[in-house]
Amino acid sequence: MSTTQALKENRDKMIVEYLARYPTEAAKDLEAESVDSIIKLFKRISINDIGSTIEKLSNDVLIELFSRCRTETCSALISIISVEQLHDVMVALKPKRKDKMLSLIPQSKLEEIREIQRYSPDTAGSIMDSNIIQFYPEMTVAEAIEKIKSRKKKGIRLIFIIDQEGRPHSMSSMQELIVSEANELLGDISKPIPALVTDMTPKDEILETLEQLKLTDMPVVNIDGRFVGVVRYHALIKVAKEELTKGIQKMVGVSEDERALSKVSFSVRKRLPWLEVNLLTAFLAASVVGFFENTIAQFTALAVLLPVVAGQSGNTGAQALAVTMRGLALKEIRTSHWLKLILKELKISCITGLVVAITTAAGVYVWSGSLGLTLIIGVSMVLSMVLASMSGAAVPLILARLGQDPASSSSILLTTVTDICGFMSFLGIATLLSRLI
Repeated sequence: MSTTQALKENRDKMIVEYLARYPTEAAKDLEAESVDSIIKLFKRISINDIGSTIEKLSNDVLIELFSRCRTETCSALISIISVEQLHDVMVALKPKRKDKMLSLIPQSKLEEIREIQRYSPDTAGSIMDSNIIQFYPEMTVAEAIEKIKSRKKKGIRLIFIIDQEGRPHSMSSMQELIVSEANELLGDISKPIPALVTDMTPKDEILETLEQLKLTDMPVVNIDGRFVGVVRYHALIKVAKEELTKGIQKMVGVSEDERALSKVSFSVRKRLPWLEVNLLTAFLAASVVGFFENTIAQFTALAVLLPVVAGQSGNTGAQALAVTMRGLALKEIRTSHWLKLILKELKISCITGLVVAITTAAGVYVWSGSLGLTLIIGVSMVLSMVLASMSGAAVPLILARLGQDPASSSSILLTTVTDICGFMSFLGIATLLSRLI
């Protein structure tokens, strides 16, 4: 053995000893080196001897290693790192490379990875970006910018800085990063993170938190408090649009699973039950009209004007329902705000009801020439619009209070209420004031 070879072997032994004895510091030193240098080192030493250091490496370094290392090296890495780390790496790899790496993972670990991937569709884990770049307080601004460039990561508004345990430490905006001096430390220009969510946090809670704190990105941690991903602004917008679409469909008794090109049999199966319910409520409203059969038979003009009152009260209720549903969906209001909402709708409907009643009364007088009929339509219009507006706010609040989804049947229930209120107010007042017609 030559002197040069002996020196190299001795140097490698010292490196292995350092990496094994001081894993946290050694991991930081390795991350400061290029990936090529790390790969060359792995060719000279046994990875199994430095497992404690490998476990400390950031996900972005591990992703690069899995993307470029030989199959033997990747197999060794798989046996060392945790299932959580392995899951994050697999998510970030390109499809072909990912398939190759998955073939190297033992079945037991694959099952655990699949379990991690089974996030509920309503949780942060299902929409978070797990292909994240990890930054540390000791990194300089120049190093951070270079790291972002090397990963070619687009759409970043905020960067999240983690400690040596992989837990979120602070954050900084891209704007702050760009205007800072190259040699400044991230820890000096960052600020505290106002809120965190776990990978199991419901999406509606994330939307509420972002609305309150005016954030564009939200850091996500796992059960151990380690930084595992970011819920991005565009992902939240997509979720909000999907929820809005589902809400619109459910409000009119259409399944949230139905699409424009769904099979006829599927659509019929999903729609028919609610249509039957709607038919039942329609009969209920019709029974109110039947109760005033004699009045309608005596004054046929009432039958002509009945749809006007019912239609106007229905539109009024729908406006109040839409505003209330939006407030509940965006967490702007809670069921405890019921009194404030009802009083607000009462004031609005009194004003709009009076204006619409005056317009309607004028039209009816020109048509019929009857002051009595004009008075009846005017009074009933105000009364029906007030009741419909208050019902539009009350129905979704009551359903939410009972633990039901307000979007599921609010529209059908409201239609029944507004029809009954409209028919009852118009025909009831007409019966009381029949002598004036």
